[in-house]
Amino acid sequence: MSDYSVIRDIGMTMRHLLENNLTPLVAPENIVLESPAEIQNDSLHKLSLFLFKVEENPYLKNQETQNPDHKKIKRPPLSLDLFYLVTPFANDRSQEHLILGRVMQVFHDYAILKEHILKEGLEGSSEEFHVTLYSLPFEELFQLWQSFSEKSFRLSLCYKVTPVEVDSTREFEAKRVVEKQNRYYQKSVEKVK
Repeated sequence: MSDYSVIRDIGMTMRHLLENNLTPLVAPENIVLESPAEIQNDSLHKLSLFLFKVEENPYLKNQETQNPDHKKIKRPPLSLDLFYLVTPFANDRSQEHLILGRVMQVFHDYAILKEHILKEGLEGSSEEFHVTLYSLPFEELFQLWQSFSEKSFRLSLCYKVTPVEVDSTREFEAKRVVEKQNRYYQKSVEKVK
């Protein structure tokens, strides 16, 4: 079960996974959770892991209420999908292609984030999160890049992480049934002459 910090915790987990697997292509301190617009143009190889969209998961929207114990009923969690834009910055395009290839390899090898991979508030939890390469239509990707006013379009990947559940804090008292009431309604039938 996760609280509202799960969104940050997923980002930190993905960043940590890349930090451990992208050396020597990108130094760990150069993998950032920043928008590509915030990356400074210098000779360092950098990687932007930018959360650009959060959506409610339509398949998990109507979950049942939860019963943490026999005295309480808890609202179902809010189920989300997180979308990340992964953008390499290097001094030449071939190096950017190498970085992207390695990122795809890492997220393919670790397509399920669980157990020892999870970081921050998720550490030690039994939750699982699925990481998939998300095919964002070119028009949407182009519009996204237009929102980064100072940056021109760059080769990028999109990843979707799901299901990310944020627990509800609302609980209701569950009362036992102690009395049953039978209410019958009987309609009188008149004979037709």
